[in-house]
Amino acid sequence: MINLLENAAKYSPAGSPVSLTLRIRANDAEISVRDEGIGLPPGEEERIFDRFYRVEARDRPIGSGIGLAIARGFIEAHGGKIWAQRNDDRGITVRVTLPLAQRERAETALATVDGVKH
Repeated sequence: MINLLENAAKYSPAGSPVSLTLRIRANDAEISVRDEGIGLPPGEEERIFDRFYRVEARDRPIGSGIGLAIARGFIEAHGGKIWAQRNDDRGITVRVTLPLAQRERAETALATVDGVKH
């Protein structure tokens, strides 16, 4: 999440809003980070998750181009998905979905403390 929020702030004009939204659904949680920054050229929505890829921009901020690749690795390792969408007006929205624990597993985990079933 830190990488997503830092990217949104880094590529947005100073003082512009960055929105963070969480929506819980039946089987997953969806997190959205929306900025009003420089946006993406058409077709670059997937490439921004490649290691060392940087969007070509005249006044682009300093960075290595690995933050979103790292975020994708962590999210996918937890069974989630991450993708970017161009906003209609300006900027982008990066969306993340992460699976929620199944109720049975969650209840079992809550009923077990220090390896002792209660």
